[in-house]
Amino acid sequence: MGEIWFRDTQARALTRKSITALALSFNPKLNCIPLGAAMGAVSTGYQSIAIDNFAALLQLLTSGEQNLHYYMAQHHTETMLTACRRHNGAFHASAFFDGRGFQPDDQAGTWSRGQSWAMLGLTRAAAVWGEPYLTHAKTACEYWQYSRPDSLPPNRLGQLVSCDDPSAAVIASIAMLSLARLLPEGEYWRAYAHRQISVIIRSRYFIGFQQDTGYSENQKNSSTGVFWGCCYKTGQNEEELVESVWGNFFLMAALAALTGFIEPGHC
Repeated sequence: MGEIWFRDTQARALTRKSITALALSFNPKLNCIPLGAAMGAVSTGYQSIAIDNFAALLQLLTSGEQNLHYYMAQHHTETMLTACRRHNGAFHASAFFDGRGFQPDDQAGTWSRGQSWAMLGLTRAAAVWGEPYLTHAKTACEYWQYSRPDSLPPNRLGQLVSCDDPSAAVIASIAMLSLARLLPEGEYWRAYAHRQISVIIRSRYFIGFQQDTGYSENQKNSSTGVFWGCCYKTGQNEEELVESVWGNFFLMAALAALTGFIEPGHC
């Protein structure tokens, strides 16, 4: 983002190093860039793909001018769609290559943040290549709408005990703002994203500023501008709402996009 927003030379150099490392990780047999072992998947990571790095991977590989990197990005996208997409727009969060093909690891569409990552990745693909990715992006966003009618979605659908994950709605909103730039009916998606973000910044998950209307007494001694709406696994069988880098970044980016400071595709 330092390169895109500020033309920072150090950020540009780091971006180029990251692209090179990603390109070297492309596996022609799997037709994708596997997850790898750095995030804890020591035994299976090099045979797995995951939805949560989809958008960032595409943005990096398509930020330069090398045709080979675009080739890798599109082939990774096609593998991701084949392995993880269902016809109704729901996405599996990850899949494992069993020697014959990729097999999904979970039920499609249940993990809210996973679905929002898929939406964001598809809008990135649609901005670069158009169809069929534009249709896939719209279908994934429509699935979000009818499966998660509330602006504060649960971490996982169908669980009796599950914390909310507003950060998933923030990522979904960025995807919808990006989709809005690509469709004739874009204002509909922009308005939908705007409503989601408005609910989040007025919710208990965002600690606003003391001059804000409705600032509660018990928040007067708290830090301000804190978004702690990110559901995260903190123990073997425990999930908690925390403040996170991705949550803060995407909420800031969504607000900046809604106010016209940045393009939604530049985050």
